[in-house]
Amino acid sequence: MMHNMSLVSLVVLAGLILNIIYYNRHEKIFVAALAAKIMAGFCLGILYKYYLGGGDTFQYFYEAKTIVGYLLEHPSAWYPLFFNTTEVVGLAGQVVYYDQPRALLFAKIISMFYLFSGGNYWIISAFLGLINLLCIRQLVRELNMSFPGYSSSFAIAFYFLPTFVFWTSGLLKEGLAIAALGILVMVALRYIRTRLFVGWYWLLAALVCLVVLWQLKYYYAALVVPVLGSLTVFFMIKKKKGMSPVVLVVIFAGGILVASSLHYNLSLTRVLEVVYENHEKAISKPGQSAIRYPRFDGSLAGFLFNMPLALFSGLFRPMFFEVKNVFQAMAMAENLMVLLALLWGMWKSKMRLPLQNPFVLATLIYVTSLAVLLAFAAPNLGTLSRYKVAYWPFFVVLVAMLCKKNFKPQGISHK
Repeated sequence: MMHNMSLVSLVVLAGLILNIIYYNRHEKIFVAALAAKIMAGFCLGILYKYYLGGGDTFQYFYEAKTIVGYLLEHPSAWYPLFFNTTEVVGLAGQVVYYDQPRALLFAKIISMFYLFSGGNYWIISAFLGLINLLCIRQLVRELNMSFPGYSSSFAIAFYFLPTFVFWTSGLLKEGLAIAALGILVMVALRYIRTRLFVGWYWLLAALVCLVVLWQLKYYYAALVVPVLGSLTVFFMIKKKKGMSPVVLVVIFAGGILVASSLHYNLSLTRVLEVVYENHEKAISKPGQSAIRYPRFDGSLAGFLFNMPLALFSGLFRPMFFEVKNVFQAMAMAENLMVLLALLWGMWKSKMRLPLQNPFVLATLIYVTSLAVLLAFAAPNLGTLSRYKVAYWPFFVVLVAMLCKKNFKPQGISHK
């Protein structure tokens, strides 16, 4: 049965890819992005399987296999299995992620792909990569409509940025989480651009993506939702062009206060403690290349003292002298190119950052906030390179725009 399902899913996958290529045959950039995404997913699986001992990508696959096996043996237990897994005591000794809700949720999602693909890791990887790319494509299309003239910047950042393409391809949480994040950003920008109801289809898609993102990576959602919400409210109440972007910052601060009440770890009285606990747990692992912060003891003073180092690390490390494996080498080369481009853009613009533009300001708030928090909470250089996919392409877009000749960012294009 599983073998037959593999053949069926392979035919479906091939049909989808050929159909996408046919209807987009005039968009060579997207077709190239599709090829890059599928190949990156395969490369990720090969590297993890043959050089890194499996890693979490194959652990999710094996967890999905266990869940499917249990479901086939106990079909009547499908509801508690997917919606109240902790009541399924039979899985407690079989599933490694049984006590890790976010990882367990992803394993349950993968189990549905496992069943459809006939238990083929590579087919699952290709499907997940395809889902990610199609969601990112919606974001890129909206960005092109909202900010015409910067299509090359968007294509580079979201279609061909090596670390972004690599870590959002294949069987990893990041691929699905970033797909959800991309749809949320797209829906918000479309509403701001058109000032019209986006439609029930996209509203439902945004709600589903919000739930998925919150469940898989709540710390991504805790920042991107207040940023998008503050942008939306800002343009709803904006009466004239001269309205100060300071209003945007105030609205964002209010959004953060609301978000802090939605999760125990996001509480303003606890967030530094959580960051410090994760930091200590990460640096205690032997054989890891970790960022070291002087005088960082979990206090607000230690946090503020090390914030510049954390921001630089979250954006540009590892550096060339910190490289220890192929992943870090890939990240280092990319980081160095972006850093040089940033310096060139800053010199060319004479350090005049367009902070009066609400979109630039909102993007900088999102990028810097998430970069700092993740650099503290996940100081392992390899892990950080993977987690930064949530903000890295947005930062690269800003850098690419800064390097563009006669860069004068305008407001959103209303069409």
